[in-house]
Amino acid sequence: QGVVGRLFGTAPGEIALQPGALGEAVRMEIRGSWGNYEVELSRHPSFPRDVTAALQWPDTASTLEARALRQALVDGKTIHLRLVDDQENLLATAPARMGPLLSDGGSVVVPLPGSIGARQIIFALDSDGE
Repeated sequence: QGVVGRLFGTAPGEIALQPGALGEAVRMEIRGSWGNYEVELSRHPSFPRDVTAALQWPDTASTLEARALRQALVDGKTIHLRLVDDQENLLATAPARMGPLLSDGGSVVVPLPGSIGARQIIFALDSDGE
């Protein structure tokens, strides 16, 4: 969408943040920055606090995709953030390296380009929207 899409993109406060399978373990906050969005991910108090909890948490997921997302999080691997429209068409994607969340107080800031029609940000295992 280029410069116009970034400058006149959906206001950050109008974009739904969908943690999906990660539930309340990850706190998501969004803010605008010069035509872009910055999504800050940090640990919620329900984040697995010790090795035993981290090993068990993925097994409580209801689907294989949810389990894989949870496992990637507790392993500190990369998870992707997808910016999508009303029909969940992919507008942009960015990798989120989750390693810093393994430390108390750790957070990750993920930049996404501003976009007209943006409605929600969701977690995914890959970047291609398939």
